Amino acid sequence: MNQSKESTISILIKAFKKDKTDGARRVVHSIENAEKNPKEINKWVQDVSSIQRQPPSVVYSKPFPDIDHLMQVY
Repeated sequence: MNQSKESTISILIKAFKKDKTDGARRVVHSIENAEKNPKEINKWVQDVSSIQRQPPSVVYSKPFPDIDHLMQVY
């Protein structure tokens, strides 16, 4: 089982929050001995890329009209 990293989870939460304001608090994640740990850097880049590739979603406030109703000629 792979455990999720806190930094990746925080990016996911930020990406899907409706309220985009974080206030004054910002968390900065770092990689210890980054110059000696290129695998960890590449993993971080892959995680961020996969989060940003997710398709945008739309939340409608009302139900979408029936397709038959939309296709009627007026």
